Amino acid sequence: MHDILISKLDGYALAYAVAMVEGLEVVIVPPQYGNPHRTFIVKRGKVTNWHELYDPVNRWAQAGPLLDKHHIEFMAQVDGQVGAFAYRSDQPVAEGLRGKGFGPNRRIAALRAIVATKNNTTAQIPPELWQE
Repeated sequence: MHDILISKLDGYALAYAVAMVEGLEVVIVPPQYGNPHRTFIVKRGKVTNWHELYDPVNRWAQAGPLLDKHHIEFMAQVDGQVGAFAYRSDQPVAEGLRGKGFGPNRRIAALRAIVATKNNTTAQIPPELWQE
């Protein structure tokens, strides 16, 4: 595992970090059909289990509920970066800040803020998901 600055996370590395914060069971799928290593989560049914691509960076259907769950608020864009703040729902805003993140768009900023709720400035990322 590599310690990566949250501010540098993007793509499947960011998806992995979000999945870890959410407590999801993650499987890293090796490259196939021209795709890089990707982050999948394990879904469990009554009879069978399956893997589902986990990509909240590019899928609003996965990212949207996280924004509501973590009470994400945004600030105006500064120097090309959007700011996002994750709050606790049971405390006043002044006391409930749990994480903040910045990124080139709202979705990446919000997901970085979610990762920051459980990590200080870095997150543990598998080497196959992080290529510098």
